[in-house]
Amino acid sequence: MLPKNILRMCFADCAARLSVHSHAAFGVPRFRGGLVALHIGLAFAASATVEAASVSLRGEVTSVSVSKGQAHVARRLSVEAPTGDVRVLVTDLPPTLVGASLTVQTDSALTLLSARVEPAPVAPLSPVQLELAQEIQALSDSIASIQSRTDATQKQLAHVDGLESFTSQRASEYRAESHFNAEAVKALTLFGFEQRLELATRLQRLDIERRQMAAQLEELKQRQREGQDRAVRSGFQAVLRLRKVSAGAGQIKIGYVVEDISWQPEYVLRASDGEQQFELSNFVRLSRGSSDAWRNVEMALSNQVPGQGLVASTLDPLQVSLKKGPPRLVRGATVSARAAQLNEVNDRRITERATTEGNREPAPRTIAVANRVSVEDSLDPQTIAIGRHDLEADVFYIASPLVGGSLTRMVQLTNTTDAPLPAGKVTLLLGNTYLGNTELPEIDAGGGATLPFGVARRMSVSRELLARSESVRGNRRTVRLRYRLTVNNNSERAENVRLFDRTPVASGPATGVRVMLDPDTPARSTDEAYRKSAKQSGLLRWDVEVPPSGDEPFVIEFGYEVEFDRSFHLAPVAAMAIEPAMREAPPSHALSKAING
Repeated sequence: MLPKNILRMCFADCAARLSVHSHAAFGVPRFRGGLVALHIGLAFAASATVEAASVSLRGEVTSVSVSKGQAHVARRLSVEAPTGDVRVLVTDLPPTLVGASLTVQTDSALTLLSARVEPAPVAPLSPVQLELAQEIQALSDSIASIQSRTDATQKQLAHVDGLESFTSQRASEYRAESHFNAEAVKALTLFGFEQRLELATRLQRLDIERRQMAAQLEELKQRQREGQDRAVRSGFQAVLRLRKVSAGAGQIKIGYVVEDISWQPEYVLRASDGEQQFELSNFVRLSRGSSDAWRNVEMALSNQVPGQGLVASTLDPLQVSLKKGPPRLVRGATVSARAAQLNEVNDRRITERATTEGNREPAPRTIAVANRVSVEDSLDPQTIAIGRHDLEADVFYIASPLVGGSLTRMVQLTNTTDAPLPAGKVTLLLGNTYLGNTELPEIDAGGGATLPFGVARRMSVSRELLARSESVRGNRRTVRLRYRLTVNNNSERAENVRLFDRTPVASGPATGVRVMLDPDTPARSTDEAYRKSAKQSGLLRWDVEVPPSGDEPFVIEFGYEVEFDRSFHLAPVAAMAIEPAMREAPPSHALSKAING
């Protein structure tokens, strides 16, 4: 493309030559030379004003990385155009696009000159929208016609109602004139009744027809609004100015960020009927604020908030001065770091060690979906299948006969995949039987989690008070209790059971309550977590293998004694915070009842 100053020189030179030679002797060779110069100048001007080739492309979405509230989308475009300047219009960018987020990469066949994002023009009404508008107009005209007929019919009915007073007046006149015409009065009366019935029936039909048409009209208007909303949400387009420097197709990769998007993991955990094999199906529930079809794309899922961690945590110097009087202590859940540090210096009541913890966010996780996925062009939340895995699982049962006679099946899962499983809702299936929903905690690769998995179908448990006695010595009262726990296993194999019971626990050191287990109580669980909390919680746990019952159920007997001041009795206090698997609901007062008599 020629610079403007050269073009102006060409035009000036051509004009001068043409002017000079036109006033000369019109020698043919010299005049022809002027025409040649003019043609050259015009050719230069024409070549300078040729517009760049224009190409309109949508491109293909190749990958999507979804985080909290935002997603980064990558598209690939192939540009077929002659060498030279090219204008590429990238269409169908979503309305939730962050305009400043556009990035453009080209291969060696293209050079990027400029790029910008602009609102896409509102598309004209489609044939479907035009047809909808015509149907809406036709229905509106029909409803207006029905309303006109309804008004006319109501006027007729009012006129018929007026005949009643006319009939009464004529009957009075007939009696006054002593020639009462009964037939005429009867005919007028019957005519009024017939007309009133006919008109009332017509009004009813018109009202039914009007309401039906009004419902159809509202449905059509809703469809029209949806189409208009889509037109309003037509989104953006990118205008790229490029220079094609070599033949063949040029490749472009654009990236952009969209907002108003979220994802939530969901799972289906299915056990075989024999409860030996467990299959975990992974899903993602994706919600988007704009529709954009993603076909066969690579997807990554992140739990991070965009922009988080891009600014390093730094400390400014804590400059202080001296003031008289009591210190001003700042309290509350949201105390600044400066105020908290001054509290540590000024508050004389702080005598114990304390740990300062910042806001704990979940560990950053990015999960690359193994298979390519597709997302439909829809604003409705969509559930996408992203994988299926066979997991290792150990099954055991929890029995708390003090609370109920059923056993809860527990599944201890091990994540045998190479990626972490984020926390989410899990649907539990035993074969094809729906058991319910629960929450799956986040499980690292190689890590594990324990989930409840319904009620044991062929097992039961019971608790029996075998003996109760009490004695008094001085001001101390001692109550002795003996129990039997029975587990029935009607399945065909031995099952691992964690059997729970409990003893009373004294609340506070000054209560004077002493509890001792009988020496012949069977050995309890050696689980480390249980052993640490057993003394404080008073919970008794036995980890046993219960064989198929046959004629003999599995039995454990134990006992304990409680000693306390004879002038008092035991009463329950607020529940303690203990392991969920050990927690009962609702609170039971069976122990207090057994001890106090």
